[in-house]
Amino acid sequence: MVLIVDQADYLSDAALELLRCIIVDMAEVGLVLVGLPRLKIQLENLQNDHEQLLSRVGTFLKVNRMRDEDAMKIIQSVWESASQEVITALTKCAHGSVRTLVKLIGHVHRIMVVNWLEAPTYEAVSDACELVKG
Repeated sequence: MVLIVDQADYLSDAALELLRCIIVDMAEVGLVLVGLPRLKIQLENLQNDHEQLLSRVGTFLKVNRMRDEDAMKIIQSVWESASQEVITALTKCAHGSVRTLVKLIGHVHRIMVVNWLEAPTYEAVSDACELVKG
């Protein structure tokens, strides 16, 4: 098993050490800490005494903006026959954010259900984009 902790950069040093002790050492469960770049700084700061936690770090992975090719793969995994117009509109509205793309896909799906649509349309994507922009 693996425990994924999102927004780990908001955890105190004591909370990080508690996670290491209970989750990693005692439960022998994998731990993934997700956070902003300041999390790496917090872990590497010698004053915070995270040497035992750092010794268990396999990889620091910086996630960059989603590439258009990756967005297309995600969209096509949901709607295999999505038109290029729909894929382009979803990709453009997502602005490189996987989180935004997933929200858009959810909104488009709900719009499709309400309107009895078999496949996503450019209009449904436009409406979903407006919902996400708020």
